[in-house]
Amino acid sequence: MTDQELDVCILRLAQDEGCDALRLIYDEMHRPVYLYALSMLKDKYTAEDVAQDVFVQVAVSAPRTFRAQGKPRSWIFAIAHN
Repeated sequence: MTDQELDVCILRLAQDEGCDALRLIYDEMHRPVYLYALSMLKDKYTAEDVAQDVFVQVAVSAPRTFRAQGKPRSWIFAIAHN
């Protein structure tokens, strides 16, 4: 999925077009987010919990904080980092 396509999915999520958009975002970004969390936490169970929490936060935060600027992956990783 390109960054533009990911931008569109997050914008759809922000506009309350929910489940399908979130599923596409999750399918695209779950593994990279999980691996990022695992690299920081060094525990697979905690990393999985963090990865799940990230996507809940993506769904909640999209309407308030997402601005399509061509860097949706950075926005998602910022959520994971925080």
